[in-house]
Amino acid sequence: MAKPTVWLPAFELIRMHGIWPHVPDFLHRRWQQWRGRSRTDRMPLSPRLAAWMQQKRRETVPPPESYAAAHFQGLTRGLWQSAMEFGDVLDGLQGVESRMPFFDRRVIELNLRIPLEMKFRRGWPRYVLRVALEDILPPEVQWRATKSNIGFGFYQGLLRHERARIEALLQKPEQLRSFVDPKALGSLWQQAQLPPEQNEEADFILYLLLILEAWLRQPTPVSATAA
Repeated sequence: MAKPTVWLPAFELIRMHGIWPHVPDFLHRRWQQWRGRSRTDRMPLSPRLAAWMQQKRRETVPPPESYAAAHFQGLTRGLWQSAMEFGDVLDGLQGVESRMPFFDRRVIELNLRIPLEMKFRRGWPRYVLRVALEDILPPEVQWRATKSNIGFGFYQGLLRHERARIEALLQKPEQLRSFVDPKALGSLWQQAQLPPEQNEEADFILYLLLILEAWLRQPTPVSATAA
């Protein structure tokens, strides 16, 4: 087997194998909660919606009993299903169809049975997958320690193609009044125009608001019983 040509940074090794294993479980859960709500905390929510979300956060969910249970919970919480449905629409607009080999049921079932020490080993995540791709991928790809970031392309595309819709939303935010504070949209737009590393995901938050506004503008379907 070829040796890794790129090693994880020393800080990552220390964090993953020196610090993280000794952090108490309740701090693990606090960290996950903070990561999960960081984006919504920065959204200009209306007072009513903000109060509802705070109430939801107080509802505690029992932690998973094992790593496999946590993995299964992550796969079935709806995030991936939503992302694939969204991606399928975008692919259709381009005339292509995506294939998700890692979401093959057989691959998922195998993955849930693989011991944790085979997934994270010698400081490497996805270790068993990297080893399985020996002589299939070039070593510099097989042992790559980083991943691509589409943030800059997303940022440029949003400003280039959706500026008119954003400005129209700022002028007439009535559709979103039940969900966001209209007074905060102007500062959010100013922040979104900063470089991606400085705007604290304001560009992505505006993108979500554009989707919500477009969805709210759709005519309400008439049910068969009402007809």
